[in-house]
Amino acid sequence: MNRNSTCFLLLVALSSQCLIFCLAMTVKNLSTDQFALVQFKDNIVDPQNALTNNWTSSSCVCNWVGVSCGVIHERVIALNLSNMKLTGTISPHIGNLSFLQSLDLSTNNFYGHLPKELGQLHRLRLIRLSFNGLNGETPSWLGNLHRVKMLIMRNNTFTGTIPETLVNMSNLEILDLGYNQLFGQIPSSIFKISSLKEIDFIDNSISGSLPADLCYHLPKLEGLNLGSNELSGTIPPSIGKCTNLQILALNANNFSGIIPRSIGNLTQLKELYLWGNNLQGGLHDDLCHHLPKLEVLQLHRNELFGNIPSSIGKCINLQVLALFTNKFSGIIPTSIGNLTRLQELYLGANTLQGQIPSSVFNISSLRFISLSNNSLSDNLPDDLCRHGLKLEALYLHNNKFYGNIPSSIGGCYNLQFLELSANQFSGLIPKGLFNSTKLKEQVPGKHLSTLDRQSNPLHFFMSDNDLMGEIPRTICNLSSLALIDLSMNKLGGVIPSCLGNFSYLSIVDLRMNKFVGKMPPIYHEGGRLRSLNLNGNQLEGAIPTSFVNCKSLEVLDLGNNNLNDSFPYWLGKLPNLQVLVLRSNRFHGGIQDFNATFSFSSLRLIDLSRNEFTGRIPPALFDNLKAMRDIQENKTGPSYMGESFYYRYNIVSYYNDSITVALKGLEMKLKRILTDFTIIDFSCNHFQGSIPEAVGELNSLVVLNLSHNSLTGNIPPSLGKLAALESLDLSSNKLQGRIPKQLTELTFLGALNLSHNNLEGPIPLANHLDTFSNDSYGGNSGLCGFPLSKKCGSDGGSESPPSTVAEHDESETALFWKITAMGYGCGLVFGLSMGYIVFKTGRPRWLLKMIKRNAHKRTRTRIH
Repeated sequence: MNRNSTCFLLLVALSSQCLIFCLAMTVKNLSTDQFALVQFKDNIVDPQNALTNNWTSSSCVCNWVGVSCGVIHERVIALNLSNMKLTGTISPHIGNLSFLQSLDLSTNNFYGHLPKELGQLHRLRLIRLSFNGLNGETPSWLGNLHRVKMLIMRNNTFTGTIPETLVNMSNLEILDLGYNQLFGQIPSSIFKISSLKEIDFIDNSISGSLPADLCYHLPKLEGLNLGSNELSGTIPPSIGKCTNLQILALNANNFSGIIPRSIGNLTQLKELYLWGNNLQGGLHDDLCHHLPKLEVLQLHRNELFGNIPSSIGKCINLQVLALFTNKFSGIIPTSIGNLTRLQELYLGANTLQGQIPSSVFNISSLRFISLSNNSLSDNLPDDLCRHGLKLEALYLHNNKFYGNIPSSIGGCYNLQFLELSANQFSGLIPKGLFNSTKLKEQVPGKHLSTLDRQSNPLHFFMSDNDLMGEIPRTICNLSSLALIDLSMNKLGGVIPSCLGNFSYLSIVDLRMNKFVGKMPPIYHEGGRLRSLNLNGNQLEGAIPTSFVNCKSLEVLDLGNNNLNDSFPYWLGKLPNLQVLVLRSNRFHGGIQDFNATFSFSSLRLIDLSRNEFTGRIPPALFDNLKAMRDIQENKTGPSYMGESFYYRYNIVSYYNDSITVALKGLEMKLKRILTDFTIIDFSCNHFQGSIPEAVGELNSLVVLNLSHNSLTGNIPPSLGKLAALESLDLSSNKLQGRIPKQLTELTFLGALNLSHNNLEGPIPLANHLDTFSNDSYGGNSGLCGFPLSKKCGSDGGSESPPSTVAEHDESETALFWKITAMGYGCGLVFGLSMGYIVFKTGRPRWLLKMIKRNAHKRTRTRIH
């Protein structure tokens, strides 16, 4: 063997050993990655078996689902298991994937703390852990991952402060910690990471102010979202130095001061959200001179004032303009008509005056117009919908518009919400408003299926105007109707029977009109009708038994008509019926036949007053009224009966159920019905017999009125168990015996009337029962003792000493009810509802120092 052959064999031997060694190292490294991933899998639940069936020893790690390996080293460099419904904790063994560059576990159900071993993955470029249930403090060791460009951990439950160490992530481009529970201040060093393109801390509890040099070191910043936090102070003028900014969201904080003029220098800005702060001042005249790309401008719910500048028309790409709930005055600038791409216009809840510029209705792209709650006036243009083929919602309520509703409004073929309430519109309802046959005839290229309104039912609010005539029969041409509110007008005629055909119909409010004839039947079994209010018309006949199909019905108000019927027991089959008002009709006969079938188990408010009912009040009725027992107090504040309506996931309307009740001889309108408010009013009928003891079991009852009947017997001592009772009226009956001392236990009682009966004996001395005026006890010749001038004899007990409270002109508890009545009399129309809120909130304290309750606070927003 020659020398060359020997060298060749030696080289082959060495190469073979090197190859074997390298292969062994590769296998070892892959085994390390495999072991780490297997440990990770063992920590989680995999309901779809995606990992269970795929991550097996029979296949190479690099072929496992969600796993990617590098070409050179064949090591795991990416783990993407997003949106796989995985549940469990993140194993610390993930920290052994030493070549890992991308970790995406978003949109799963991971929980617990982040393992500190993740801080060893120095090759990481991307961390995406959003939409999980991870908790604990945001780890400070994240600052060790210098190569990370994207850190996205939104929609978890991380707590604590934002760590200062994040400043060490010098290559970071996207920092997203939104929708967590972070608090404290934002470290000013965060705003010195010059590589940042997006900062998103939305919806946390971050406080403090923004640094004056906010944008001095952020030349690449394109998105800054700090909305829905607790930030305060002023918006620093340096914001204008973020010249690449496209999205600026500082909404729903506590910022004050003026809007910096420098915002007008952000020539790349597309979306500006400053709503829900305490910003003041006016809008700069040159606001839109240098914002050619601006698409969304939302400044609503601030304290901005002055005129809306005409230069707003220079934001030619604007799609959403929201300035509602400010203090803007003057007129709507005609230049808004230049915004040819505008889709949504919100100017409601200001003090704008004058006409709506016709140019507004010439914007063919408009889908939503809200100008409600201003002082706008004049007629609506005759060609209102000539260009409004895309208009879906028109809100003009609570202004001073007058004249006829233009018939051209029927040309808005896509209209879903029409809100014209609380204006001065007169004349007839245009037939074309409901004429959906035009949809087939006048919209070229549209098939009936694309125009079917089943998925977008119509909502008509036209209450509190001076509309006359009948409801056009063209309403029967509609394919779907969700709400119709024509209350408080001068409409008459017969209610169209087709209203009973709409399966999507949820609310019908026709109260306070002049409708005649019979009530229309309900044909749809399983329909959505939730509230029917026909109070204050001239309807006659019986209640259609087809109403038993309305399983969703919660409110039925038929008061103040000429209905002539016996008591509708069968309404007790409706499982959700909470409010039943039949007052001031000609209902007659007894109401004795109550059983489990006709239970009225959800009823909280029943008003049968001013009818011709006779016979005894059955104890079974009170046994069935389970909803008037043990109502739990709402800890978050008062809530009301009503319904929200949505437009593109935002609440745009809220219908408040409203009824009229009688208290202390006054009719009071409840503009809103508290969900824990309960009333039984059987007054002004011909009921006989005794008051059932069972009424005392209704411990959440607030008002009980059995006055002006022919009731006999004693006042049941069980009434003393009505712990929530605030008004008790048993006057003008034939009750006898003594006033039970148990009534002194009614510590919330604010109105009491036992007059004009045959009661006798002393008025009980305890709590505040002796603080009511003489009128509460008059017409009972046998009663004696304070506050009556008649003294009791030796067998009737001694006269009570004068009460220091009674020496005042009016007791504080009685004053509550007088304030309630005064509110009604002054035209505030708050009625009992307002009085009840004051009573429950404990404000003012001087009024209720004898009776203390937990304070309630409530705010309700409306998008317009």
